[in-house]
Amino acid sequence: MLKITYTETAIQMERLNQSVEDLITQRVVLSLRTGQRITVQTSTASFLVSTALPQMTVLETIAARLGQETLSLAIGDSEFTEVCVRGHWIGAECCHTEAHQNDGILIIELPKETEMLVFDLWQASQRWLVPQTANFRQAS
Repeated sequence: MLKITYTETAIQMERLNQSVEDLITQRVVLSLRTGQRITVQTSTASFLVSTALPQMTVLETIAARLGQETLSLAIGDSEFTEVCVRGHWIGAECCHTEAHQNDGILIIELPKETEMLVFDLWQASQRWLVPQTANFRQAS
């Protein structure tokens, strides 16, 4: 399973050896015990991966096989492709400010090989994004 955490300032992806049902159950139990309200719903999310990575052709083939309801790709620009995935969104209802209303996690279950490929592509793409972001911040 892949867990994508969205915050105001970042996106983080993790691979977990846990089922979607177990993670949702843990979050709901935690919510009940802490009294914090959460939302759990089917949703989609997207993130960028570098178009220059050689494994992108494999992901394109897998995306065509799985269908757009599960995994789709869109060309963002010449350097990055947007990967859109369907999963289960878990978000806290404690955040009433606009800045935090999109904070939460999306959990996705794909075939194991696809999860590994998506995770590897995302990690490799972070090496492309971080230097560009750091350079942009220095220039400001």
